Amino acid sequence: MSAGGDGGQESLSEARLRSLATEAQDAIARYGFESSEAGDARARFESELGMWQRAAEEAVEKGDFPAFEHLSEVAHRYAELGNQIETSPSASVATSRAPSVSASTSVPGEGTDRSASPGPSFF
Repeated sequence: MSAGGDGGQESLSEARLRSLATEAQDAIARYGFESSEAGDARARFESELGMWQRAAEEAVEKGDFPAFEHLSEVAHRYAELGNQIETSPSASVATSRAPSVSASTSVPGEGTDRSASPGPSFF
């Protein structure tokens, strides 16, 4: 499904976002988390995810709450997947299709709740 808007907003594709998540996951598995290949793949994924987050913000500004709900739900699922890939590179992109049952992704020993992190840096 794509979500486009007025004002020159690019068309968003969940299939593309899924593909970029898979590419990032594969690059991490193949080359290692710190490799330039993995870094490039993560950057492409984060850039696309950032577009979804910005589109959700724009939908709120326009009062288009159904679009906001859809865009933010997709962005949240993939942001959570990005966090899972960061902590466990074997996390499956297929898990991004299921709604989250966890409200918090805090890490034991850390005083911050990662689910409250607003930025698109998920790796």
